[in-house]
Amino acid sequence: MSKVRIILFLALLALGCGVAYGAMLGKTYVTPESFGAKGDGNTDDSNALTKCFQTGKSVRFSSGKSYLLKTPIRIPNSESFHIDGNGARLIIHKDYALKENCAIFYFVTPRKSLITVENLDIACQLGQKFPKKEVRGDTYIFLVSSCDQVVFRNVKFKSEENYNNVTFLRVNGSRKLYIDHCNIVLNTLSVQGGILWLMNREDSQCSVSIKDSYFEHDVKDECMCFSVYKDYEKTKCEMNVEVDNCNFYSKGESPSSGFILVYANSKKAYSNIDVKYKNCSFKTDGEYLRRIQGYQICPGDSDYDYGVFHTIYDQCKFDFKFKSLKTTGILGILYSKGTSMPSEAISYIFKDCEFSLKNVSPMIDDNKSIRNGTYEFVGCSFVSDGDLFTKKNQPSKGNVWIKLENCDLKSKDSVISTESIIARKCRFTNNIKAPLHLNNSKIKVEGCTINGILYK
Repeated sequence: MSKVRIILFLALLALGCGVAYGAMLGKTYVTPESFGAKGDGNTDDSNALTKCFQTGKSVRFSSGKSYLLKTPIRIPNSESFHIDGNGARLIIHKDYALKENCAIFYFVTPRKSLITVENLDIACQLGQKFPKKEVRGDTYIFLVSSCDQVVFRNVKFKSEENYNNVTFLRVNGSRKLYIDHCNIVLNTLSVQGGILWLMNREDSQCSVSIKDSYFEHDVKDECMCFSVYKDYEKTKCEMNVEVDNCNFYSKGESPSSGFILVYANSKKAYSNIDVKYKNCSFKTDGEYLRRIQGYQICPGDSDYDYGVFHTIYDQCKFDFKFKSLKTTGILGILYSKGTSMPSEAISYIFKDCEFSLKNVSPMIDDNKSIRNGTYEFVGCSFVSDGDLFTKKNQPSKGNVWIKLENCDLKSKDSVISTESIIARKCRFTNNIKAPLHLNNSKIKVEGCTINGILYK
């Protein structure tokens, strides 16, 4: 080899080593193994994981390993924090010491910060039962106190032990939340718990984006809650929630409150809340489900107008096969206690949706609540073995409008004896001898076919 080639080879080698060494020095993440973690699924890695996270650097797990955790992790302040599971598994051990309202991962962050958790498989084995005096205590897997953006991507989580009051994620005061390609199963039958709680405490604009994810849920609380919290001090709040291509399933084994609850709990803020679902499915085949999604506006007594609340379902499917007859409505229960909000201020719009219902009678009804709101169905199809909209219970104190356009409805419903309803260009099929009941001036049927007969 010539001297020139030797010199060139040594120069390239030195350059390569320098780059590698510089990259090593500039590495912004740490691994649990650097602090003695075994990752064998049997050894307690709590101490190593704690030291790892206390560095304040982003953490990267090793692919194919399982880490056992028995103690909580408090994340130091950082403007950017990243957990890359790298396909590893995190086991929250059954002997984890539970306390009321404790958190497994607790993020105390600066206001302008980004938290990302991705590519992680979490197995939650908690199963302790709280004493009766602590039945409202909750265990949060991830608790974020305040943040600009929170991102969960490709995260799997499963918790199916009874009575552990687990909530997967609680976010207090963050401006933007993204959940993408996650698979969350939480069937604990606990008194309290859920998959996601978002409490907006300080942002005039707050947004949630959930995409391509699966959620399975069976506890006595909502699957997800989005709220303008009671200590919100500003005069106006805009919240936008978008859920795209997601599947929701409830076993219906406990008196679950339902899938989604959106509520405005501040008596100072005028809240403008929009929720949009596209290509989503909602399914249950058990005994219980209270609501698909509902608004709860100002639990306290007040004459203040609390804003505008709109929900849109676009190309969604609802498959409810209850084991026994359900006598109250499931399609959103509207609370507006102490407010003077008009019915048009709270609206649900369903576009090209499919409803397959068994032992559901009726869809929209709750005789124990003050209700105001408008339900609009466009291009939807219904197959039910019971009544759809017939109101058999005593009238509520609120006012509900139902609008149907170009819909196909197969049910036992007598068309239509309910509250305020407008039906245009719809096709009704039932087996009732006198299918058409127009019992008050608020009911209109225009261009509809009922059992093959056209009513103009």
